[in-house]
Amino acid sequence: LLVAFPKQQIELAAPPLHAAMAHSALPLPQPPLVYNTWLDNFAELDLDRLHRQVAAAAEVGCEVFVVDAGWYGAGEGWACQGDWQEKKDRAFHGRMGEFADHVRGAGLGFGLWMEPEAIHPGTPLGKNPPSWLLPGPTGMLWPDLSQQPAYDWLRDEMSRLLDTYQAVWMKIDFNQPLGPDPAHCGLRGYTDAWYRLLAEMRERFPHTFFENCASGAMRLDLESYQQFHGHFLSDTVHPVDSIRIRQGTLLRVPPGGLYTFTVLSPAGAAPCYPHAAADAPPRALTPFDATWQRAETVDVGFAMAAALPGILGLSGDLAGLAPELRQQVARWAGLWKENRSWLRLAQAHLLTPVCPLPDNTGWACFEFADPDQALVLAFRLNDLSPTFHTLLRSLDPNANYALHWFEDRPDETRSGTDLLADGLSFQVPGPFQVTGLTLTHQG
Repeated sequence: LLVAFPKQQIELAAPPLHAAMAHSALPLPQPPLVYNTWLDNFAELDLDRLHRQVAAAAEVGCEVFVVDAGWYGAGEGWACQGDWQEKKDRAFHGRMGEFADHVRGAGLGFGLWMEPEAIHPGTPLGKNPPSWLLPGPTGMLWPDLSQQPAYDWLRDEMSRLLDTYQAVWMKIDFNQPLGPDPAHCGLRGYTDAWYRLLAEMRERFPHTFFENCASGAMRLDLESYQQFHGHFLSDTVHPVDSIRIRQGTLLRVPPGGLYTFTVLSPAGAAPCYPHAAADAPPRALTPFDATWQRAETVDVGFAMAAALPGILGLSGDLAGLAPELRQQVARWAGLWKENRSWLRLAQAHLLTPVCPLPDNTGWACFEFADPDQALVLAFRLNDLSPTFHTLLRSLDPNANYALHWFEDRPDETRSGTDLLADGLSFQVPGPFQVTGLTLTHQG
């Protein structure tokens, strides 16, 4: 694959790549809006808390509820990997099927997490490893899928979980590196078998969404992009980080399969100038990096919009948010649902330069488009100016477009010729806030 850099601008290479992949990628189903438990309480699964999150997820419009790590095995942490039986002494106490029924009763589909390629040596399988279970560099074991017994075991385990819990979503993680290839072929046989297994799973379970997590999409390339329905970008979910990660990723793969969390939890009682704590408006927290060791308050719209293009997911303590904040989440979720079908095969235009992850200055602007519509997002980062002007790139000069702005700004109709020549100006009152609009082709 050869990709040109028009005008020596790397950002201009993205749309042709996205157009080429649209014709060869895996047919993508319409993605549901997902809530995932991980960044609410990590692997600590408390049933009462989960019930509250199910209700809140349904309230804001989620369609699938995914239980992340913590539900399986008899040990602690990584020591459970490869033992895909339910915990009996905590989490759901062997009754996750009942919880899955509760999720479905609330109107959502049920999903779960697993890491199929990692087996801890202390698990039942790892204690008496068959010949196809090989040592990896971190002390974990991995199944050599080029051997048919390993392939059959993993296929049957994944199928058992999907059948048992009637799961419509499976989050497939990959945190442990594999060992050297015993065939000395650079894991070619393994990789071919892995892709064959994924194809068989998609055929067996046509209504299940298979997510590639891979420790934050570290196993994401043009080939793996075609093997999963969606690819989780990173546990690093701070909105500015998500924006920067997305900029770089869009140079490598299309936007439609990229899956990102918005993570929100209540900020609690704290003053917000000029308001004292007792009179301060409710606010939300979002984590820095991939954990909650550090966090900061965040504008809900800014956090939601940072995850909007592609596949939107939610995590955190939705139930603990003030009702007015959940209403904001629901409004942004509704905007995503209105556009998700065409965003699956959209091309992305990076209207501002790609910047490294630590850079939180300036503006970041994206244009996502197909022949009939476009979505433009303008993020004001740590910038002194409340105004940003940019030219657009995807529009038909011979067509008219209906412009619908996110904020209280009147809708209008303008010609593609004028929009391409004059561009658009965006007004955002404060740093780390967002605005944008949709443009619909009028002929």
